[in-house]
Amino acid sequence: MKLFSTFLLLSMIVSACSSPPSRPSYRLGSGDGIPDPDNPNDPDNPVDEPIDDINSGELNITFNTAIPRLTHDEWENTVRDAFLLAGRPGLAAKFTQDDNSTIFHNDSDTNKVTTGLWKDYQEASEELGKRIAGDANQVKKLIPADAPAGEKLERASAILKPLLLRAYRRPATEAELTGLSNIFNKGKSLTGNANYDAAGFQAVTAAILQSPQFIYHPEYGAKDGKVAKLTPHEVATRLSYAIWKSIPDQALL
Repeated sequence: MKLFSTFLLLSMIVSACSSPPSRPSYRLGSGDGIPDPDNPNDPDNPVDEPIDDINSGELNITFNTAIPRLTHDEWENTVRDAFLLAGRPGLAAKFTQDDNSTIFHNDSDTNKVTTGLWKDYQEASEELGKRIAGDANQVKKLIPADAPAGEKLERASAILKPLLLRAYRRPATEAELTGLSNIFNKGKSLTGNANYDAAGFQAVTAAILQSPQFIYHPEYGAKDGKVAKLTPHEVATRLSYAIWKSIPDQALL
């Protein structure tokens, strides 16, 4: 009974603090700030495109979305746990400061990605990639025991599958896994590092940490008629970030 009461209390906290109480389920494709992955024309879908002129001085944008991004504290914890680091990387200390003017840490109205913060994400992701590539023990820790040998796409895919499960807090789609495996597989030519695995991690880390799937808390839901209900992975992620501000543990993933 005590365990049930504790779980009920946690559920109430997550419901009260992590989502608008008047919107328990979301209509899809309506342009109301809720993304619809089944509708490529939905204006609310996250856009994963490179920004070429980020340093030109001419670009001054803010990414507005109904989906809250990771706070800097959550970013540090998520990077640590997704990449199996011994501790928090400490890179968020240089980020553009979070807006702490509200009592809710997951307020999408204040937690925006500004031009400055996007540049911070780029620099941090590249720095972390270099750190991982330069640490043979860390590289070894990220490689599953059953990953096939050889410098080939199958090895890259086997390495990235569990990493993306942690980083995206859900299984990667086939398209995501294929695209990032290709980046990993081309790591040597992209980075100049002669070690296949180290070069792959250096290249792909930058891509993963700049993806909207990592930066934000996306909740696409499972389509059920005209509404989308949260998936088990999305429920687990809500609970996990509400309690310890990081990804769900392996049992929940």
